[in-house]
Amino acid sequence: MKKINLSIKFGNKTFYTLIAIISLLIIAGVVYAYHSGSQPSVFGHSAEEIEVEVGGTTMTLQEAVDSGILGSGGGFGSWEEKSVDTVYQAATNGFVCAEGTKTRDYFYVEGLTGTTSINLIRRVVAGDGKYVQPNGICMPVAKEEYWKVYVKNGNANVYWRDLN
Repeated sequence: MKKINLSIKFGNKTFYTLIAIISLLIIAGVVYAYHSGSQPSVFGHSAEEIEVEVGGTTMTLQEAVDSGILGSGGGFGSWEEKSVDTVYQAATNGFVCAEGTKTRDYFYVEGLTGTTSINLIRRVVAGDGKYVQPNGICMPVAKEEYWKVYVKNGNANVYWRDLN
């Protein structure tokens, strides 16, 4: 293996000049990256400090989110109670959560989804044991997918929450 020796010698004046130039470049970068003039609400950038261009209009990221242009108005709907072993079709994207308690041994709760109401596929399961209780599941469901929660040897409370 071949060794390469690299030796650079600077005088004090040159060394301190380079340090000063590098420091100024770093400070200029920080000033350019954060130029609002106020204290940041979070470390880094907040949504009020980032400018985006949407359809030829420049606005802050926060303005774009608040107006519904970005994030599709975002948020969660309210929790809706649903029934066990019933097939539903999701009108929006959302989440299904269920908590079950056993009535006999070998209890489990499972969540199933599919593109048709007939061929649902198990996506998540909790339990499957003799002494395990309670058990809960939570799974995402895409808009227009079918879903259901099945419970073996127990009962469950099932809840749906849509994403706006």
